Order: sequence, then C-alpha cells, then structure tokens
Amino acid sequence: MDNKKISTLLGTMVIVIFTITVSMFIWRYDRIINKNEAQNQVVVIPPRVSNDNIIAPVVLKNPLTTMKLTWKSANTADVIVSDAITWQEPTDLGDIGLTNKELYAGCQMSECGGSERASNGIKYLKVGTITSGKYKDAELIVIVSEVTEGPSILPNIARIIRKGDGITMLTKGLDEYMLNTMSADFAEGVGERTFDGGIVIEELNFPDKIEGENKRQILVRDEYGVAFFTDAKLKKVFMHPKYGQVWMTDSVKALDEDPTPFELNSYSINTENKNYHDIFGRDGFYIKAPDGTVVVYKMELDIFDKMERFGKLQATWNNGTKNKVDYEENPSGCGAGNYVYNKTAEINLNSDVVIVGKTEKGDNLYGYKDALGEELKKLYETTYQTEGEKKSIEEYLKMNPVVFWVDQFGRTLAFYRADLLSPAECGKPVIYLYPEKPMNVSVKVNPGNGLSYTEPEYNSGWNVFADTQSNLKNLADGKTYPYLFWEGSGGAYYEQPKQGFVVAKDNLNGFFDEKLAQLGLIEKEVNDFKEYWIPKMTNLDKPYYFVTFLSKSYIDALAPLTIEPKPETVIRVLMDYKGLDNSETVQPIKLSAPVRKGFTAVEWGGFLK
Repeated sequence: MDNKKISTLLGTMVIVIFTITVSMFIWRYDRIINKNEAQNQVVVIPPRVSNDNIIAPVVLKNPLTTMKLTWKSANTADVIVSDAITWQEPTDLGDIGLTNKELYAGCQMSECGGSERASNGIKYLKVGTITSGKYKDAELIVIVSEVTEGPSILPNIARIIRKGDGITMLTKGLDEYMLNTMSADFAEGVGERTFDGGIVIEELNFPDKIEGENKRQILVRDEYGVAFFTDAKLKKVFMHPKYGQVWMTDSVKALDEDPTPFELNSYSINTENKNYHDIFGRDGFYIKAPDGTVVVYKMELDIFDKMERFGKLQATWNNGTKNKVDYEENPSGCGAGNYVYNKTAEINLNSDVVIVGKTEKGDNLYGYKDALGEELKKLYETTYQTEGEKKSIEEYLKMNPVVFWVDQFGRTLAFYRADLLSPAECGKPVIYLYPEKPMNVSVKVNPGNGLSYTEPEYNSGWNVFADTQSNLKNLADGKTYPYLFWEGSGGAYYEQPKQGFVVAKDNLNGFFDEKLAQLGLIEKEVNDFKEYWIPKMTNLDKPYYFVTFLSKSYIDALAPLTIEPKPETVIRVLMDYKGLDNSETVQPIKLSAPVRKGFTAVEWGGFLK
C-alpha cells in the first residue's frame, strides 16, 4: 500500500474516532443534566388550612433556580373590573421560584445567595382568580417581601398576576427603590416578567379621603400602613356605602402593646425567632380589602390650620383671647408613631378636667383642673423646657400646656403646646455635597410631618454653589456653610427595631469610627457625627446603649430627598438609640455602603430623645 493510501486511511479513522468521542460526550452530558433536573424538582405536600386563614405548604426541597430574567416595563390601561375576580382567603403557595432560596427562607446580609440585601423571609399568597377579560384564569398573588437593607420595620407588599409562566407585577404606586429591588432579587426561574404601571384592580382602588356618617368625620389615607387585616385590637365604627365596614382602634384593647400574633403578619429569620408587624394599635381607621390586606386612614383634625405634627389650634380661651401658638397634633418623632394622643381610657371628663376654651367649630377644650394631678406633674418634670427661668407648676398650668378635645368619634384626644416641649424628632440631619467640579445645586427635603428648623433658611428649598469639598455658598444669603442642616418629623410609620448593637458607654467613640466607616462616611463626616451625638447620648448617663441604623429605603420614605443635578452616589445614615442599665444580646445587622464615585451626596442624622 503506497503512502498516499495510508495517509487517506489514517485521516478517515481519525475523523470517525473524533465523531464517536463527541457523540459519547453529548450523550453523557444529557444524562447528567436530566439526572440533575430530576433530582431538583420540587415536591410539595398539599397544604393544610389553619384557623388563622393561612395555608402552610410543606416544601420538601427548594427549587434550583439559576437563570436571571429581565423585567420589561409596560403601562397598559387595563382595568380589572369589579366581580372579575373570585376572591379567597390568602393561601401560602410556598416558594414559587422567583428569588433564590436564601432570600425566600430568610438570611443575613452576605449570606443571601449573592443579593446585597438581607431578608426576613418572603411569602407568596394567592388571594384570588381572575374570571374574565384579558387575564382570565390567571392567579392574583400578593408578594410579602421582607428583603431589606437594614432592620425590618414594615414589609414591602406587591401584587402579581401569574398566568402560566408569565408574571406581571402591578407597579402603580411602587417607588423606585421597590422596583429596583424587585428587578434585582425577583429574577429567578422561567417565563416572561413585566412591570405594568397601568393596570388597575377596581376593588382594590381605595380613595385618598373618605367621609364618615357626618361631614366632620373626614378620614385621610396613610399610604405607609402596610399589613394584613386582623380585628384583634379594633372595634366597628361605621359602614361605608361603597367600601364596607370601617373599624377603629379600640382604646382599651390598644393598652396591650404586645404585637397581635397574626400569622400573615409574621416575620422571622428562623422559626425560633418569630415577630409580628402590628399597626392596629395606632388609633387609626381600617378597612379590610378583598385580598386580605388593610387600607389605613387617619382622622383629619379640622380644629387645626394644617395637618402636620405641629399646627395652630384654632380656638379662643376662656379669657377671650385667641390662641396664637402651635400645639403638637400627634406623637411623631423622627418617624410617625400613633396618629393621635388618645387619652380616652385615661381621662375622666367629669372629674379630671375643666373647660378652658372653645374651638372655632364650637367644641369644648379641656385642661387639667388643678396642679395636683400626677400626669401634670410628670409632664412638668419631664417635658417642660424653657430658655429662661422655669415657672412654677401653677403658672405652667395657666399656660394651657396640654388641652383635651372630644373628636367626632367620641375619643378624648390630647394636644401639647409645642413651645413648652422638649424635641423628639430627626436630630441634626446634615447634608454634604461633593460634586466633581464646582457647580450650582438645588436641594429639597420633605419630611412628612414638616420641618421645624433649618440652616440656612429653607424657604421652598436650598440653592447653593458647591465646590468639591462641600463648601456650600448659599445663594439666598451669600454665606458659606459646610453642610445643609435640618430638623423635622417624618410621616412614615416607625417603631424602634430590635436589630442593632449594644455598646458600652466607654466604647462609643471606637464603635462609631468602625460602623460609620462601614456605612460609607469619611473621617470628617464621622468626626462631625461623633461631636454632635456622643454628648447627647451620654447625657442619658447609662452604662450601655442600644444603637441601630435604618435602611436608606426607609429614610427615603421618612424624608424624601431631591437633589438637582442628581448625584451618582447618595449615602443616607440615620441612627436610633436608647440607654440601657444592663448589657443585652440583640440580633446584629450587617452594614454596607455604595462605592463613592462621581457627584456624591452624604447625609447623617439621628433620633432626638
């Protein structure tokens, strides 16, 4: 056989061997993939219905989800009309595979499968089936997300329509942070994903205001009231012709400050540490929506000139003079607490108080009848502040430091004279601006219950010329400031989180050096923070302090901040604390910050006590 034939034969053999090898590799790869897919299928035991109207599926194995999907945006004008949904009690579907299994179950930051946030768990609750129209036979599902950058205060609630593998999220009313969170963390699985800001479900479309049984019973919606309805602390108040039963906080039941153990409002990182969101003791008004969530309202106080934390009480005193000072309408601090000071269960109108004036509406105003009562003494000793010499308690009483009013629902409400109160609000939030080159910058901050003090003067916003080191020339007065300073009260609901740190008094300096750096502050900002806050904290004279830092998303809800031109990096730090007599063990939070790049804005502040 000549060399040419040998070469041809060898070439043919090489091709055949290569083809067989590739075929065997592909066959083997398919076997492995099929085997893995079979091993990672979800097996769900049918759920059990409990008395709490929640159905708890038992998931034997979490799904393996690795594909990241992209949410597309739409703005259809679809209206899902009344009676187009068959509603049901919220049913827990278990893990439907929209996030990684760590976020679904609950995890600490850095342990959440690549997410930059922490999670106290996620629920997917089926609340109905659409029976007609474009989405016929689709499921309506409520997502209760406890994915957060910091301590849990209230969950994020969103609604999705699921038809087959397709998911459409109803984004009308959701803020930019929520959309960014959803697009980043809810992108597992298969199927098309759509954010739709135009879809309206008629039966879930509640108004900003409703009227009760008389024209002075005006209720204003609180968009931050987020939970599932339970009537454990409520009582019926009136029936609305369109929206059904309206409930209000029961003044006696609300004396129990422990959260109502309602399973739909539970959250925990593990089953041994279960907590409950509870907004029903806040002296609000509540309507159960068809999907089981609650719609929250607060009463419009028509005896004040404005509906903020502080307003001018429109009244005439017994001596014939008109009131000229502000009174505190609600017990907000840096964040919102209860909607009113409800003293119904504490004040006896027949024995504890006397009439001290009348409102412009003709309602009686009451004050303590003498200076002997323990509540007035407590008020005098703990909250009365003045720049000059402190008046006697008898003179203090004559200044009407607190007045009581019976509202249109029969509640006895208290209002406190603002200029006699010690502050409890957002303390010295300051804003630094670091543009890449000197430029004009406009800054607006809008805490929900108003600003109480600013420097420089705020007017309708600050307009400054900023250099790269945050030397800010205020265009209104020509003066230069190192930062913009404000104090005020937020409108978003707040209760102090349980997660944070416990620090010995002597260790506060080093603690803030470490934690504020982790939150993205530089040395100058850290020193300014410590100079202001450590003396205020240590004035409590406690050996230990509980300290926590709130998430940027919550700060944005508390006091929306608008800066033009828009910075590339925004860092907002807000601290809360309390003094402790003894050291305690608390669940820590993991702190992080964005990389400072481009035009950077930095804000720090805390809760005044």
